[in-house]
Amino acid sequence: MPRLAAVATVLLAVASAFVLYAVTYETRRLEHHVAAQARTIDKARLDIAVLRAERAYLARPERIEEMARKIGLAPIDPRQYEALPSGAERRTLPEGEKRPSPEGGHRK
Repeated sequence: MPRLAAVATVLLAVASAFVLYAVTYETRRLEHHVAAQARTIDKARLDIAVLRAERAYLARPERIEEMARKIGLAPIDPRQYEALPSGAERRTLPEGEKRPSPEGGHRK
């Protein structure tokens, strides 16, 4: 009987060592995976910051105004505005004519 208990104890110790090794290996694998995900997130945040800075640089009004003037565009002149007739908020369409959709396409 004592011999059976000793063999069972040794087998239990070997099984425990195997389980401990497997858990340790899985933990290390998960730690590496989490670290890789953290690096990916940091890189994405840095890329977003760079893109925001580039957008802010490219959207500067003085830059856009200079480019617009080079291709012949200018600010709207007050004479280009047209006054609406009093009381006319919307133009009524003739029967059967459809108003274009706000997206620029045609309604069906």
